[in-house]
Amino acid sequence: MKKAHKYKKQNLEVCCPYNPNHLMPFSQLWFHLSSGCEDKQKYGHLYKICPYNSLHILQKEHYEDHIKNCQKKIDVDDDLLKQMSSVAQVQFDEENQFQDQFKSRNYNNKYKKYY
Repeated sequence: MKKAHKYKKQNLEVCCPYNPNHLMPFSQLWFHLSSGCEDKQKYGHLYKICPYNSLHILQKEHYEDHIKNCQKKIDVDDDLLKQMSSVAQVQFDEENQFQDQFKSRNYNNKYKKYY
């Protein structure tokens, strides 16, 4: 049985956010935006770039809605929450370990007989 061909992002043709007539493979988009797009210089002031993914270039009036719903933001927030949870768990475990050691030392010293 033949497997279905899966398209990779670099094989997809995309258009420039500043000029929809600029078509290129996805793999060339970053280069085009960083050095080759003359329309970016002309119309760039009308757009804002998403802080979570620099390829998300939006008209200013759509920017706030995008920031609220950006999937990359959700991914970043989830990753941050996971990292914070794991750090908190490590700190909690270390604190409990310290308290257990402290209690056992105090308990042993309290009931220790001196000869």
